[in-house]
Formats: sequence, C-alpha cells, structure tokens
Amino acid sequence: MRRPERLVVGAALGLAGLAALAGLGWAAAEGRDPMKAALAPDIVDLDEAAASADERLARAEALITALARVHNQLGEGLAAGQDPCATPALADLWARSRALGPGVRDAAQAARAATDRVERLRVAQTVAPLLDPERQRGLDGLGARTAAAARAAVELGAWQAKALPPPTRCALPALAPAHGLRAPSGVNENDRIAVLVSAPGLLCGPGLQLAVGAGPATPPTAALCWAADACGCTPITQRPGAVLGPGPLPPAEPVVPTPALAAVTGAPAAPSDEGVDLEAGPQLPLLDPEAPVAVGPPDTDLRGRDEALGPALPVGQTPP
Repeated sequence: MRRPERLVVGAALGLAGLAALAGLGWAAAEGRDPMKAALAPDIVDLDEAAASADERLARAEALITALARVHNQLGEGLAAGQDPCATPALADLWARSRALGPGVRDAAQAARAATDRVERLRVAQTVAPLLDPERQRGLDGLGARTAAAARAAVELGAWQAKALPPPTRCALPALAPAHGLRAPSGVNENDRIAVLVSAPGLLCGPGLQLAVGAGPATPPTAALCWAADACGCTPITQRPGAVLGPGPLPPAEPVVPTPALAAVTGAPAAPSDEGVDLEAGPQLPLLDPEAPVAVGPPDTDLRGRDEALGPALPVGQTPP
C-alpha cells in the first residue's frame, strides 16, 4: 500500500503579536481496506485522523473569526452608548451574533473531539515510533490551534453573556442580506470564511453548488452568492459574517473602526491562555476594558454558554 503524500502548509494561530505557528496538512489515504479498522492503528490512520481534525478546525476558526468581528462592531456601538434594541444596525449585528453562536460552539467541540482522537493515535505503540519531526511539529500545531479555538469559543460566549442584553428584552430582527465585516487590522482574508444563510437554498461559487439550510455555513471559497434552486447568480467576494439569502445586498459595506490601543505600562505580559488572536487565525473580541470577563480553562464545556450564544439553529456546513 502506497504511503500517502504529506504536504506542509502554514496554519495561522497564536496570541496577538506572536509569529504564526507552522502546521501540517495531511492528505487522506486512498483505497483503505475496510478490514484495517479491526487491526492496530498505523501511521496512515494517524494521517487520516489528522486530516479530518484539520478540516473541522478550519471550519471552527472561520466561525470564530466571523463572530469576533461581529462582537468587535457591537462593542464599538455599546461603547458609544447605543442600545441594540433601539439601533437597527446594532440589532442586526446582535441577530447575527445569536445565529453564529451555536455554530461556533458546536464546531469548536467537533474540532476538539477530532483532535483528541489524533492524540490517542499519536501515542499508540504501533504509531509513536514512526513519527518523524515534520509530523511531530504538525501535530503539535494542530493541538495548539484546537486549544486556541476552544478558548476563543468560551471567551466569545462569556462576552456575549456579559455585554449584550437578554434577547427577551426586545424582538431581534430577522436575518436579511448583509455585507460581511472587514478585519480591523487589515489582514488578508482566508478563502474559507463563515457566512450566515437567511433561507434554505444553494450557495454558489466557482465550481461550487452547495445545498444549505438557514444558519451558519463555512463553504470552501469566499466567492459566493445565494440561489433558491439553481446557480444562476453571480458570485462576489464575501467577508466573514455576511448574510446571504433572498433579496439584494445593501449598497454600502459596514465600516469597522480600528480599535484604539490602550496605554501599556510595565514590561510586556507573557503569553497566556487568556488571549486568542481571531483575526490572524484564532484574537479576542473587542472587550470593554472596564468590564473584564472571567475566562474558563481551555477544557471548559462550551455548551455551558448555550443561553448566551442562543438557541441551537441549523448549522449549515458545520460538522456534527
């Protein structure tokens, strides 16, 4: 049986200001013998599991980035004294955050479960002696990215629970076609982004015709448009947090202000688990410096934030 090819790719990750951590992409093996499942795991099983975990993690990171940008803009409005119940633009973002939240939670859980399986295979007696330095670095990066995604999901849920009013206070608007949000720091966008779909239909793009339900989706391209039953629309480049569905997009894109940097005194803080860069991979949402949020450990159960993040909506292409 042919050993699968391995491809080294860059995996964006890290605390704000740190260099990106290199990751490893795994090519799925072809023609696996079904009887192999009953035998001890080997290096090909590890590569297949790592490829699956990397795919789930890419979806989680896309959803985290979209929700972080929505939170950043919500934070700007709240800091200016605007009321989400009385300000249509904030109400729209609030509705988007409630729709994205369950997808973030579920995708981070799915990525963590897949990475846990990778770690079990990694230490198996029939696999561990075969690990080369390149694979070791890739697996280390996969684990670090998964832990960062879990922390980010918890932090986003904590901020939403603390900063936003309960949805029972006023009626949230229905999702309507809307542009996505630019990165405050102007970083380059990834091809995989998370968008919201306001009605079941098709997401169309170059070589893409993807059936989706209402809710979050993470298609493999940012060039997208929505169609009811046949891809006759013209794809345009979308940004994270866009809402696609029946009806035209508004003419103007929202402008995301660049957050002002707070004055820093003393020596730079050492990296910790309390900050996750969602814009360069998995960065903290723009939090009110006068209202710090307590953050749980990396293994906090993400479903504990259900009420803050919203009801479980259809999650499009988010893995189970």
